Amino acid sequence: SFSFKDIGIEKVDIPIGIEEIKDYAFEKNKIEILHLPESLRSIGCSAFAENNISKLILPNNIENIDEFAFIGNNLEKLAIPLNLNSIKASVFSNNKIKDLTLHDYVENIDKYAFYNNKIEDLTLPENLRSIGCEAFA
Repeated sequence: SFSFKDIGIEKVDIPIGIEEIKDYAFEKNKIEILHLPESLRSIGCSAFAENNISKLILPNNIENIDEFAFIGNNLEKLAIPLNLNSIKASVFSNNKIKDLTLHDYVENIDKYAFYNNKIEDLTLPENLRSIGCEAFA
């Protein structure tokens, strides 16, 4: 892992065909622009943590995003795609999310998932089974 960690990258275009981004792959850079392909299915722990990402469009095929993957960025708007049913711990903590869209198939939101954001309006999904401590604090 640690492939491109802490080397000052500002823009990332992940090519079509990539299905997985490993743990810590782009952690602690200066990424502002991030393009993820529809082929992507999994993002590892802290993969894009502590960058400057302000806009993120998650691919429809994404099935797994591990803990801390996008912690400490500048995200303001986020839509969870249909194939992502579980939102893991601290995935989107310490961002600036005001506009959050959760689809009806989200079943679990782990602790601190959206901690320290600016969410103004929230509708919880009908199929939601659990919300972890301080998930929206």
